[in-house]
Amino acid sequence: MKILGFRDVDFASAGFAAGIPTITTGLPSITPVVLPRPGALPTFGPLEIGELVISVDFLYLPGGSLTYEQAFQLLYRRLDPFNRVPGQLRAQLNAPDNTLLVTNALPRITGFSSFGADEEDVNIRSVDFVSVEGWKTLVTQTTGTVTF
Repeated sequence: MKILGFRDVDFASAGFAAGIPTITTGLPSITPVVLPRPGALPTFGPLEIGELVISVDFLYLPGGSLTYEQAFQLLYRRLDPFNRVPGQLRAQLNAPDNTLLVTNALPRITGFSSFGADEEDVNIRSVDFVSVEGWKTLVTQTTGTVTF
């Protein structure tokens, strides 16, 4: 899945290729609830469905005057993780489907690469987007323009 943008940021025009790693599924976290029972052992209650974490890898494609560090600092500022109002995260399924998807999410910047801490690749960083709703298919699409 290719991630196209978040809020007013278009990742391709900012110099980044963004996508979901193939090893992640984007499933919501499920937490068991333990219910105390007076005079008896605790028992499991209904499961609570938590947040949907969408982990996105950003690959910086150098081509301008920015270093990797400057490019990621600018990206992090534009994602604005301190703004607690959910923004629209836009994505596109891989070919041949190419369906456009949207969800409302909040960024949670981790700063780590999905390749692991021992890798030397400095142009890839991971950002988690937290959503409490699933992906929705784009409603309208016309030739030449896309409405989210």
